[in-house]
Amino acid sequence: QENSLVYHFDIYTPNIIYRCTRKSIGWEVVEEVNFIGKIPLILFQQDKEWNGVETLIHREELIGSRTADTNDYFADPIAIMAADLIKNLPEKKEAAKLLVTNDSEGVDKAAKYLTWDSAPESKKQEIEWLQNHILSKSFTPNISLDTLKSLSNLSGKALRTVMLLADIKAAKHKETHDELLSRTSSLITAIIGNVLDVHLKTECENLKIGHEFQEPFGDDIAEALENIIKSLDGGIMATETGVELNPLVKDKKLEMERLKAEEEERAQKQQQIFGDIEGAGPQSASDGDDPDDDENGDEDDPKKKQQQKK
Repeated sequence: QENSLVYHFDIYTPNIIYRCTRKSIGWEVVEEVNFIGKIPLILFQQDKEWNGVETLIHREELIGSRTADTNDYFADPIAIMAADLIKNLPEKKEAAKLLVTNDSEGVDKAAKYLTWDSAPESKKQEIEWLQNHILSKSFTPNISLDTLKSLSNLSGKALRTVMLLADIKAAKHKETHDELLSRTSSLITAIIGNVLDVHLKTECENLKIGHEFQEPFGDDIAEALENIIKSLDGGIMATETGVELNPLVKDKKLEMERLKAEEEERAQKQQQIFGDIEGAGPQSASDGDDPDDDENGDEDDPKKKQQQKK
């Protein structure tokens, strides 16, 4: 404030907000009415992903660092040559290198390599032990590129199995975040109803807000549809239930209306095609319309004869 450092903090209560500022002598406290009616602070806090395994990680890094230093000293082969026997040293760029000695009997003793055949086995075992415990205790899946290559066409169920440890860890975080998200929605509705638009206070109090955590693993849609079809064919599931469980359908009610409309349309088409066979309609195009039939039938009718005489 005005190019000077000011120590300041706020104290929130459901009714009063205290604005505290440190002065040269004591503190200045200003009280404000909290119109929200709730403490407008929500703290999302979570431990580090590697919490509890820091010591194991430091130990693995220490072993790796010391191994690197040791390799710098002893991993490369070291040439040992006898100074009294060697007459020349081959050049680095020579294609056919030649080493000349003073004594033919001392060729084997003239030069040799000092090599480190293998690193200590105990160090290798400790590194493997540390890596396994770091991953398991931090609930981290042990996934490598070679592991993914060996698994082809991963389904949602198979991927969940591979990521089981991470799924368990996420489920543990949901327990705390679920309550914090509910408080967030409650705080937002309180701000809208008590501060932003008082006319909506009753609606905000009656408003119910829910939330759900996104599923990181995709569902196996083909398997779900196959199970639904088998249940419908077996007669153990109603069509409406099958529509509700169908992962491809977004609006269940609209889909049921479409299915009923299509069923009625099919029934009307069948009625138009096969309806006259069951009814008592004419069996041919000339049934009831042949004039010869009317003349033959009217010869024995006395009323017709009298009309003809008149």
